[in-house]
Amino acid sequence: MMTAHPLALRPGMKVGPWRVMARLGQGAFGAVFQVENGGRLHALKFALRGPSSDDLDRTDARAVRELACLLHAVHPHVVRVWAHGRWPDARTGYHYVVLDYVEGDTLSNWVKREAPSARRVARMFSQLAWTLGELHTRNVFHRDLKPTNILVRAADDSPILVDFGSANHAESQPLTEGPLPPGTPQYRSPEALRFHRENHSTRDAHYVFRATDDLYALGVTLYEVLTGTSAFSRSLPREVLAEYIETRMPTPASTMNERVPLALDVISQQLLRKRPEERYQDGGALHAALEAALDSATLDWDRPLFTRSLEEDSSEETPTPTSETVLLAPWPVPLPRPSSRRSSPTGGRAGPDEAPSASFPRAPLREAIARPRPATHPRRGLARRLTWVGVGVGVLVLLGWVFSLLR
Repeated sequence: MMTAHPLALRPGMKVGPWRVMARLGQGAFGAVFQVENGGRLHALKFALRGPSSDDLDRTDARAVRELACLLHAVHPHVVRVWAHGRWPDARTGYHYVVLDYVEGDTLSNWVKREAPSARRVARMFSQLAWTLGELHTRNVFHRDLKPTNILVRAADDSPILVDFGSANHAESQPLTEGPLPPGTPQYRSPEALRFHRENHSTRDAHYVFRATDDLYALGVTLYEVLTGTSAFSRSLPREVLAEYIETRMPTPASTMNERVPLALDVISQQLLRKRPEERYQDGGALHAALEAALDSATLDWDRPLFTRSLEEDSSEETPTPTSETVLLAPWPVPLPRPSSRRSSPTGGRAGPDEAPSASFPRAPLREAIARPRPATHPRRGLARRLTWVGVGVGVLVLLGWVFSLLR
């Protein structure tokens, strides 16, 4: 009987020829380890099983499907498969797959750290659009695109698609009992949510995922990168969120952040249209639109999309970075459009009022940094003002005395 469990693996232990270095992450259905073989680092992902025999069969089927999708999706911007097998028993053990270990960060953390320009963002999403176009021609669909499933390689800023656990290809059979495939609610397309609303009680109803669904999720991701906020509030109840995604357009990105170029905002808005036929139909069309926008880009595309409030930074002590602060760090602060601009009919993000309320510097980031204001304690400032008032009164009294002597 198999007794070893992936979560019992510790640094130095081996899975076949792969020596475990560290556990990178764990979820309900999988665990990922950093491993080494022949001096080269890789990521090794285990498929974890539930307690019942049905869970075992379903987990194995998902692992096989994920592997098949990855093998169909060989591409420079897709994480690469190096090996696969079972452990500890080669016939009945836990499925694992050995992948590239990408030196870099998730897209969301990359944006926080880099505060990229519109040009860098457009180039990155042009690469992602090209990648999706290639995958879709092979009938491979990711089905869970979001910032945490896109890694940015540190060496060259290349985006790498990861986590194909929800992916599907034309030859695979549905593994979910509900009408929708696995995914994240905020990134589901309006038509997928409409299908769920109309068929949630129909036993054999299964939504047919299309290229436009992946592209919609990429559009939501682009919106978050451009604005630093969600297209729709994450605090909304699931039913309300679904209604908003079906019926409401988010506030244009250039309204939320004045540094978003209009051409990039137009592309973002088209990606988020409610009717799939009004969106880009394939990754190639989106890639062409982004390349055309880059060809006509002006110098303002090179400004950082985000800056920070220096007054806030000077009034708060910078905390010591920890793993928790890195994971929970807020998105960079976007520059909001001036209030004289006409706002969207929805009045900001759909949902409760959550527009940025902080005071942001209006000057470009480098100008603001060149002339920071030193922080002054309120009482010290008052004392200084009173001192100068006293000096002024003393000077006036002295002048009056001098004039009286001259008379």
